[in-house]
Amino acid sequence: KLGTYASQAVNTFDGVTYAGSEGGVGSNESLQIDAPGNVFGDVHSGPGFTPNVNPSAHVSGEIGSLAEPIDLTPIPVPIVLPGLAYNVPNNATKTITPGTYHFPAVTQGKFSKLRIIGPATLVWDSYMTGVSATLEVDCTNGPITIYDTGMWKVDKNYKVGPAPGTPLDAAFLISSVGTVQFNQGSQIGVGFYAPNSRIQVDQGAEVWG
Repeated sequence: KLGTYASQAVNTFDGVTYAGSEGGVGSNESLQIDAPGNVFGDVHSGPGFTPNVNPSAHVSGEIGSLAEPIDLTPIPVPIVLPGLAYNVPNNATKTITPGTYHFPAVTQGKFSKLRIIGPATLVWDSYMTGVSATLEVDCTNGPITIYDTGMWKVDKNYKVGPAPGTPLDAAFLISSVGTVQFNQGSQIGVGFYAPNSRIQVDQGAEVWG
């Protein structure tokens, strides 16, 4: 509603351009910010833990511990009859049209693009990509929700975000236990909610959702 992100990114720190300082990071347990990490907001670990922030990292706001844990609501995964596995080959582009789907496995090859057009509800039992895979969501006509109930493994330079010029109303809801890792060079432009998993953001990755 306020225009493009670029038109609002009027602040700079150490060569990084950003719009505001509401990008807080929190955890119910331990929390670690390595260099050269930048957090334009507050950093709070769980009760009884102290955030481990590298002296060369930057936190614009408060650093401290939560008074009590944040209640993470379980994810109610919709019941959808499973179909076939879905694969996007190397260097290929595929499109999932509006609807409700259950794929036992979704894989993207290197340099592939998967386009999803909303409104869409998708249940994936696992998701894996090769290097430089892109997931593009188009929420022009409705929201997109992806439920991942199993493996999550994306390679470096992974990109997920809105189609150019389209509004964003999309999220990954990950109910599995494990690690949700955004590898080096990844650009994450949708929301992620993974109440049972650890989240790891590697060096050079950007999270905007």
